Amino acid sequence: MKNYYDILGISKDSPPEEIKKTYRKLSLKYHPDKNPDGADRFKEISEAYNTLGDKSKKTAYDEKLNNPFSGMQGGTPHDMSDLFNEFFNQSGHQPRQRTRKGTSLRVNINMTFEESFFGINKSIRYNRRVCSGAICPNCDGRGSVKRMVGSTFFRQVVMQECQSCGSSGCFGGGELRDETLEITLPPGTNNGANYTIANKGNEVYRGVSGDLQVLVNVLPHKELGRVGENLVYNATINPMDLLLGKKIRVPHPETDLYATLPALHTPDKELVIRGKGFSNRGGNGDYIIRLNVRHSRALTQEEVTLAENLRKKLLNNGV
Repeated sequence: MKNYYDILGISKDSPPEEIKKTYRKLSLKYHPDKNPDGADRFKEISEAYNTLGDKSKKTAYDEKLNNPFSGMQGGTPHDMSDLFNEFFNQSGHQPRQRTRKGTSLRVNINMTFEESFFGINKSIRYNRRVCSGAICPNCDGRGSVKRMVGSTFFRQVVMQECQSCGSSGCFGGGELRDETLEITLPPGTNNGANYTIANKGNEVYRGVSGDLQVLVNVLPHKELGRVGENLVYNATINPMDLLLGKKIRVPHPETDLYATLPALHTPDKELVIRGKGFSNRGGNGDYIIRLNVRHSRALTQEEVTLAENLRKKLLNNGV
């Protein structure tokens, strides 16, 4: 089969000026308007010049001529054993194949704030594709098909995804099956946690199933929050509580807790109950109480005087 240089009748070392000059001469000679029998020849000449007249295309074309196995594009090329089998019909050896893996799936699950604190076993229901035994007739279960690509004068064999089975190799892409799976979510599971369960995704014929990605969404609590491994609670108090002190009852996933608000406490200073937060590998987080002062009404002058006298008395007693 002639290459582009043979079609134009030039050598590989011909300069661009000579290539252009030769093309013009031949195109005038075989143009269909002047030579009705030269349509096919004119098409060959135009195709050859389209490549050799462009510096980058010419460089790539020369590389292909020097090494016909380089520069394959448009899909996954055969390895060398496949190429020899293709060109020389050597069918005595099976080409090497990498283990194929099915596509991975993702499911989202919700858990309550309390469940994230204590941990829980959850049942997950999802759909995945499994091979029922029948293979795809279009690709014979390989998941890919051979295609010839390239121009008229330089063609190559590539492997492309089989559209009939979605590269699974299973007939019709496999049977859609409803699956149920048990998963253990440990204490302290965070919102946005992502767990990977191997080989529970879509199947492929004579390959490894994909994985299942489980994304956790922790629902918010109406009173409690989380910062790192710490539980956080916003307690509402009045100004007299800050002055005189108070025992505060606060909610907790296990049972209500009590914290002592000392007299003359400043509202910007948090109260901390150690070890009552979320579990982690290094121990437990803390329970943080943030104070919100509620001013229901303005104090009367008598109440201000009483509060000031109490404050002085407490200070004198060393409180």
